[in-house]
Amino acid sequence: QDFNMHEHQLRYYQQHAAQGQNWAHVHLGQMYLFGLRGVAQDYQVAGQHFEAAVNGGDPVAANYLGRLHWSGMGRTRDLNKTHELFLFAAQRNISMAQNNLAYMYWKAIGVERNMSMALMWFERAAAQQFAQAMYYLGEIYRKGEGEITANVSKAVAYYTNASQHLHYRS
Repeated sequence: QDFNMHEHQLRYYQQHAAQGQNWAHVHLGQMYLFGLRGVAQDYQVAGQHFEAAVNGGDPVAANYLGRLHWSGMGRTRDLNKTHELFLFAAQRNISMAQNNLAYMYWKAIGVERNMSMALMWFERAAAQQFAQAMYYLGEIYRKGEGEITANVSKAVAYYTNASQHLHYRS
């Protein structure tokens, strides 16, 4: 019988997920979300695994599930749930969730525009070397937004930092 690494990994994660292991649910969710390791892409199944991990307190899964709620992939679009999930993950130092939450406040997506909250969360993500947050901070300071006045030197510093972290637009 031929050994298939993808099938072996899938069974391994499924066994651990069945035992309630959050990390296994996160891996399975990623496999179904992106169609990895020979698994067909399925947003509903991905969401089920992320939801199981979130119910177990996993902040990484909360960020992924928030993205599914934001986009409506495999579920009804729900920006209130998106905000709740991003906030849960952001408060637990998941830099991508901090960036996502900041973007919601910056662009008033599902929440009222709040530039001080946007800056706070972008800065927290940038402090963790999250390049997208650095780029967005550069954009905010280059133009000036809301009560934030334009500051070219800050913008250049954020763009430079984003570039050093290989941000594609910087």
